[in-house]
Amino acid sequence: MPPRVMFASYHCYHDPASGAAVCTRDLFAALAARGWRCGAFSGPFLDDPAATPIGATLRDRPGVTSAPGTAGTGQFAVHTVPGPGGFPVTVFAPDPPAPAKLPSPEETVGFLAILAEAMRRFRPEVVLTYGGDAASRGVVQVARNAGAKVAFLLHNFAY
Repeated sequence: MPPRVMFASYHCYHDPASGAAVCTRDLFAALAARGWRCGAFSGPFLDDPAATPIGATLRDRPGVTSAPGTAGTGQFAVHTVPGPGGFPVTVFAPDPPAPAKLPSPEETVGFLAILAEAMRRFRPEVVLTYGGDAASRGVVQVARNAGAKVAFLLHNFAY
């Protein structure tokens, strides 16, 4: 049976302006089409600072489920939409929304806590990630704590 593979990063899986996100979506669509059990969990960070924040985009999309949450004094929403092949793609979106804002310490804690719960439910064997911010770097430890192997996707030479 193919392994369970999850993408996790604070960089948004749905980012239309990010070549790394486009490559990752293509990879996961191909894996899902070949029978792999896939999942994705991302933050709201978009490459285009003038873009509409992803939470506002997803909130009105058909088929999306949304749930509010808090981390310390910070508030956020968690949006889940079916990805290609029907696998779940979950986006952590803090308030106030911003397209290209790095996570605050509270947002990092909230993102990693919700990610840990998503990994507990999905039980990935492999986690693919990218990003240099604190929340994205924290993905590695959360994945290892969940018993998954971790691979860093190198889509560009910025790292």
